[in-house]
Amino acid sequence: CGADGAATTGGAGAGGPYGDRGGHGGGAYGSASLVPLVAGSGGAGGTIDTDNGPPDGAAGGGGAGGGAVQLTCAGDLVVGPRGSVLALGGNGGRSRSGGGGGGSGGGLLLQACRVQVQGSVLAHGGRGGNGYVHIDAPAGGGSRGGIDRTSGGGRGCNLSGGGGGAEGRVRFVVGAPGGATVTGTVRPAASVSP
Repeated sequence: CGADGAATTGGAGAGGPYGDRGGHGGGAYGSASLVPLVAGSGGAGGTIDTDNGPPDGAAGGGGAGGGAVQLTCAGDLVVGPRGSVLALGGNGGRSRSGGGGGGSGGGLLLQACRVQVQGSVLAHGGRGGNGYVHIDAPAGGGSRGGIDRTSGGGRGCNLSGGGGGAEGRVRFVVGAPGGATVTGTVRPAASVSP
């Protein structure tokens, strides 16, 4: 928890182990005020199956955490219709063993007399990486088929897929009440304070 008692920036997703459920993602950290401004955390790497013989490829890497961005303007700060301010967590890596966890979204702090968003301001967590569970073919078949077990987007672990990274945090600090106008997309929803 931060100094104001609100844990706001989520932890990253856990990597998926081969053929089993994954671990839990990291705990929340940071403060609602985004002071200090911190970046998102990276996702955990997946694990490799060594219980059933040699590993079947490398585990998926964890996604990078989203960045920390502060924009401060003495006048009006406008994110135009084609503009974007992003602190996105990276997606976990795909693997034939365990998929990597997604990185958590970062922190976005926009400070101005007035903030107007016509474009996009996003701090999403990354998707968990796909993993596979292999099933030996019946005798005589001679091949192994892969069953795609996908996860991610915050939905948690599904067999060997990695967990999705948590959302980051968006905050607007404006000069007066009503000083923030959003006609575009802001996710997660921004806290606004004069």
